[in-house]
Amino acid sequence: MIGQTVSHYRILEKLGGGGMGVVFRAEDLKLGRQVALKFLPDTLADHPEALERIRREARAASSLQHPNICTIHDVDEHEGRPFIAMELLTGETLAQRLASGPLEPGILIDVAIQVADALEAAHARGIVHRDLKPANLFLTSRGEPKLLDFGLAKQTEPGATAPHPPATGAHASAMPTAVVLEQLTSPGTAIGTVAYMSPEQARGELLDSRTDLFSFGAVLYEMATGRQPFAGRTSAVIFDAILNRPPEPPAQITRDLPLELARIIETALEKDRTLRYQSATEIRTDLKRLKRDSDTSRMSQQVPAAVRKRRIHPSWIAGAAVLALLAALAGWLLPRSSMPASSAQLSLAVLPFQNLGTDASLDYLSYALPDEIATTLSYVPELAVRPMASTRKYASREIDPHGAGKELQVARVLAGHFLREGERLEVAIEVIDTASNRLVWRASSTSPADDLIALRREISARIRKELLPALGALSSSRGASTQPASAEAYGLFLRASALSSDPKPTSEALPLLERAVELDPSYAPAWRELGRRLYYSGTYADGGPRALERATSAYKKALQLDPGLTEAAGSLITMQVEGGELLAALRRADDLVRQNPGDARSYFTLGYVLRYAGLLDASSNACRTALKLDPGNQGWRSCSATFIQLGDYRQARVFTELDKGSDYAAMMEMAILTREGYPAKALEIISKRTDVFGKPFHSLMKDCLEGKPPSEGATVPFVAAMLAVRDAEPKYEMSGLMARCGDRDAALRLLRRVVEENFLAYPAMDRDPLFASIRSTPEFAAIQKLAIDKQKAIVAARSGHKD
Repeated sequence: MIGQTVSHYRILEKLGGGGMGVVFRAEDLKLGRQVALKFLPDTLADHPEALERIRREARAASSLQHPNICTIHDVDEHEGRPFIAMELLTGETLAQRLASGPLEPGILIDVAIQVADALEAAHARGIVHRDLKPANLFLTSRGEPKLLDFGLAKQTEPGATAPHPPATGAHASAMPTAVVLEQLTSPGTAIGTVAYMSPEQARGELLDSRTDLFSFGAVLYEMATGRQPFAGRTSAVIFDAILNRPPEPPAQITRDLPLELARIIETALEKDRTLRYQSATEIRTDLKRLKRDSDTSRMSQQVPAAVRKRRIHPSWIAGAAVLALLAALAGWLLPRSSMPASSAQLSLAVLPFQNLGTDASLDYLSYALPDEIATTLSYVPELAVRPMASTRKYASREIDPHGAGKELQVARVLAGHFLREGERLEVAIEVIDTASNRLVWRASSTSPADDLIALRREISARIRKELLPALGALSSSRGASTQPASAEAYGLFLRASALSSDPKPTSEALPLLERAVELDPSYAPAWRELGRRLYYSGTYADGGPRALERATSAYKKALQLDPGLTEAAGSLITMQVEGGELLAALRRADDLVRQNPGDARSYFTLGYVLRYAGLLDASSNACRTALKLDPGNQGWRSCSATFIQLGDYRQARVFTELDKGSDYAAMMEMAILTREGYPAKALEIISKRTDVFGKPFHSLMKDCLEGKPPSEGATVPFVAAMLAVRDAEPKYEMSGLMARCGDRDAALRLLRRVVEENFLAYPAMDRDPLFASIRSTPEFAAIQKLAIDKQKAIVAARSGHKD
């Protein structure tokens, strides 16, 4: 149906489908807006019960106007098939979100209040939903829940709660026939629905609004624990649990769950509906009271002190800036294992320092000193520290810490300067609150100019002796597991760290670092930096496989010396997955998140690996978590690829904007525009950056994007170059471009290599517009099957590892 006009809607793409409906994105030609069209699938188009279901859904939902209920615009028929035109939503279902684990209590409460409000509105109109479950709750990209699918809705008297008198004959049971249809058309789907039924619904009794409240309780339970309250391998086992067995108390599964929230969930799940909440208004009132109390000390009295310390809400941090900074810096120089995991991190950027003297030989300290401080701060889990790559640009201008903080979207900025006077080197550091432009802390240190290790010790001492005691923190702890032992080696390390990551500076940094680790083989940061430079050399320069092998060894040595270097751990994992070791990388990424549950980089690493596995929903959740923990970090930019593969181009741009103006952002924007159907705009980007893309690529893409067949042999060098690349992901993008250019053989050859090298681009390849010209070929089907088979094996092996 793609491209067809139905009534006054032009169908653009298929969004999804299941046993009871197929949904398309369409353009309303009258009003110029995009909508979602829901049709019955062909297999059910002549089924009277199914037809009644879609009509019932339209009647029920269209009578409700509520911000948390999906809006119904129209209901019509096309060639005898009824369809609903409804609000087009971007985001994911709650079921998709819960695949990555339970919700944080604060988010859960906010979502629950809005859902309760939607139920209250429906019940006030006499509408009982009867199929409330995570799959029928949609979380928009703004985090707002939307109640979907009123196909099983039942009309009662407005506000009715008491059951109606028993019915007879054909109406004796309120068990919806659509459940049977789902069992026939979508094996396994009904189990999910059954798991959220109320006891009275399971018994086939007549229902009132309290059945929705029980289902809501089951959804709340899963939001809080990540598990269904009633689970089993068959519907009979689930029915037995719903009718006869209490679920495990949610507070025993999620140890830091607020006790009042656990009580609300357990009340909603009362099997006797007379003991359950009697209205959505009641449960909403309790939830709102809990939300109010969570912003006061009453919330903290419900959980142990150690747990309270972990669950600092980001809004409290913003509202009490100084206290939050104190809490974060209290862990300065503490080993990572001794710090509790935070639910969100306080963002901080360390800017390049200013050389106030005339000795240009010390300019490298402008980058080296803040890089060392940023590394030290990375041992504080509550702090999300911007990488120096994000802040280098501020060295070339007069630094305004307040303005830089706003540009970088961080709560705090650390800035400094240094000055050599004779044989002494003086360094001054200050921390600025971005929101208020207020000085939070200032310190200065002095040491012999030729003893940088002494300078390092002096700065640490000022932090321990002056800052930490003022914060009420212990000052006797230390940070990294290793300290520099050789002044010469440390100086070489600092000089190398100050160089940019471009190929030529990297080639200059490598001999410095190799000499540094030779002189001081016990200093972990030097090994980490050597691994990073070798990776850049092997990936972006001429270092080749040997450089990548050495990078792996260097990273492993760094982690052996200091297991707290999550940057090294994450880099090792990304190198593994780029080398085709998907399962090993996935297991290590899972372990990394478990070991560092409040660390944004760990979640980014997991999202990166999940994209290679083709598990895009889970990848997007990990990317969103990284962005939530550390907003504005340009290091998360490659998450844009996950959302491009999902077809969520708006969210993809959120991540490319993190590195706005870069060559990478330009390439990703070209990829998005090509898929959106704007070839001229994509070509404009390539034309402006021929120095990046190269004239031959520009010429090829000009023909492709203008719909002209490329000249004979034009694609050959690009395919050959891609086949020699170690990483499979660039091959995936090039295979799509070759398909767009009309070189079917090249596209299929690259795509097969992509899957063989364990970039399991399924279901991405099924929805990617670039592959439209080859999707119907038997070769494509064979590649698709290979990806699916490999993905199933990976998921099964990963599940065993996680268990």
